[in-house]
Amino acid sequence: MWFETDDEDVGFPKSRCATCEREVVVYRTLDDAGQIACRCLDCNGPMPDPEGAWSRDELIEAGYKIEGQGSNAQKGSCGNCGV
Repeated sequence: MWFETDDEDVGFPKSRCATCEREVVVYRTLDDAGQIACRCLDCNGPMPDPEGAWSRDELIEAGYKIEGQGSNAQKGSCGNCGV
């Protein structure tokens, strides 16, 4: 399993990003060779596999914005990354 979360909530994979120097949301994509690669949602840099997952509330506490929320000075993505 890629990461575990509470059955009653959605989990957002996280790991420490060396570039951002903090814990960030990790996403998976395909690299140029077609292999699965983990990336930092904030800087798009390469990442190790996730070390855990944030719940929805923990994600918001970390400063990320969930799509559909007001834009009240929160940084991050999951709805506001422009993709």
